[in-house]
Amino acid sequence: MERIEFMLSEHFRSDWKHQAKLENFLSTFRSFPAAEAFASNLTCMRAFAISKIKGGFDFDITSMPYFCILYTQEGVCELTFDGFRYSLRKHSIVFLDMSKGFAIRQSQSEQWSFSFLIMEGKDCAFFYHCFYQDKIAGFFLPLMSGIPSKMQALYDLIRDSLPDDSRHFIAHKLLTDIMTALITERSANPVTNETLPNHVIKTLAYIDIHYAERLTLDEISAALNISKFSLSHDFKKHIGKSIMDFACEKCITKAKELLSTTDDSIGEIGYRMGFSSDAHFISVFKKRVGITPLQYRKQHNIHSYNYILND
Repeated sequence: MERIEFMLSEHFRSDWKHQAKLENFLSTFRSFPAAEAFASNLTCMRAFAISKIKGGFDFDITSMPYFCILYTQEGVCELTFDGFRYSLRKHSIVFLDMSKGFAIRQSQSEQWSFSFLIMEGKDCAFFYHCFYQDKIAGFFLPLMSGIPSKMQALYDLIRDSLPDDSRHFIAHKLLTDIMTALITERSANPVTNETLPNHVIKTLAYIDIHYAERLTLDEISAALNISKFSLSHDFKKHIGKSIMDFACEKCITKAKELLSTTDDSIGEIGYRMGFSSDAHFISVFKKRVGITPLQYRKQHNIHSYNYILND
């Protein structure tokens, strides 16, 4: 871990504010040193962090002889890697060759919750080559993906009291499973981003935070200090839908989550998502989902299943 800490800190800005963030960042990592025989023959985990950063972050790595997987649980940040720029948002995952270097940028108003796995081994290069053939480093995980649970199992393994040999073999299996799933799940899911203009990335981040506040194009363009015509055109060009349509989809997605996991009233959920009335919420939801919020709840909410089982 000392070597990783040095290599991470080596490229960090030197002023005290960034140094404090570096120390906080490094303190979240847990090392997993492997015996030389394991390191030479198997894929090994070197360090792992599950944490969050808020209030701005500016981090550059020029070259490290490892591979890493970054999974975003919540929030948003900007990743620059191999000449491409990515907006890392909820459920996005990237697989990086750290020898190429990368940069992470997070604005002062954002929070980013993440899993950051560093690993090495002969298999890593092979899996990475299969994953990165079309020069796209990431994608959005499907809701039923097993990758997050396997990453959590890896993190828990660091604190486990199993004998070292057993832990290393289990870690190797989990790492291989994760890299295999990255390739197979990626083929069935859209990529995270193409190269996006910075103002489009900022718009995505703004919507991630303010989607339930009855957004308008005028408000967003004013907040980002850009012409609403340019913003509207570029967003549609790169994302494939209008800003308002994207924001509305995010509201409906969140509403579906609340309908599935809570017993909050439909009116309360609609209000929290920024709809002006129950009727407006029901109308928009039905138009986009095909059924009413109540019908969706009956089909998906655990409380509804309990009702059916106990009826």
